Amino acid sequence: AATNDRVKELEEQLLDADETRRQLHNQIQELRGNVRVFARTRPPAPGGACAVKTIDVESMSITDRLGDDAVFSFDKCFGPEARQEDIFEDVSQLVQSALDGYKVCLFSYGQTGSGKTHTMLGAGEGDQRGIIPRAVQKVLEHAEQLSKKGYEYTMEASYVEIYNEQVRDLLKPGADHDEKHKIVSAPEGGCPTVSGVEREPVRSVDAAAGLVRRAAAARAVEA
Repeated sequence: AATNDRVKELEEQLLDADETRRQLHNQIQELRGNVRVFARTRPPAPGGACAVKTIDVESMSITDRLGDDAVFSFDKCFGPEARQEDIFEDVSQLVQSALDGYKVCLFSYGQTGSGKTHTMLGAGEGDQRGIIPRAVQKVLEHAEQLSKKGYEYTMEASYVEIYNEQVRDLLKPGADHDEKHKIVSAPEGGCPTVSGVEREPVRSVDAAAGLVRRAAAARAVEA
């Protein structure tokens, strides 16, 4: 009986310590800024010149047609030599915040051909993987670790794109992309959702990777 009581006491201490860790982690994220803007420069085409230059980790310069430089500051800058894992390392702490129950949004913005898809999706299953497959793997691996501490996670995934101001469901086979989907606010303080889209359970890294590949293929065909 004494041993059981001691085990229960240690388990409670572990949960208390994890709650403290969660609060401190997300306080740090808030101190770093709830909204952060990162900039990444894609390598120039062979034989081409690059008008964007990385000055340091927080600033870039752009040379206009007259040869004048304009300097812009960001929370973090990544030059043409930056690897996919370098990008993910800086955003991975936000994935941890999502596991802790906080709302997190990551999105990539830029003109056509600027490297958004490469940054977010990447290619293959090796070093060229982008933020999305790496984030999914991190979520599932951490959920498995936390399950040993008594936490339970049920995860579902949907995969949509906004194309020409229209929300498209990329997991629905033969989807009619004229179908109207709306972004709706969830009641009781939950996360916003997209109405009428397919949601599939995610139980493993392989299953999640399969969904990413399916959606990426649908996006490539439709784009």
